[in-house]
Amino acid sequence: NLYDIDGGNLTLSALRSFPTTPLVKLGSSFDKVKDYLARFQGIP
Repeated sequence: NLYDIDGGNLTLSALRSFPTTPLVKLGSSFDKVKDYLARFQGIP
């Protein structure tokens, strides 16, 4: 798991291989917010 729940708060798991927050880079087809939102019917 990326995170642990500690007293109702999310904290980075101590068992992670890398201590930094994951970074996801999206391609050019997501340059505009409307292009991003068009791919989802709602918030999962």
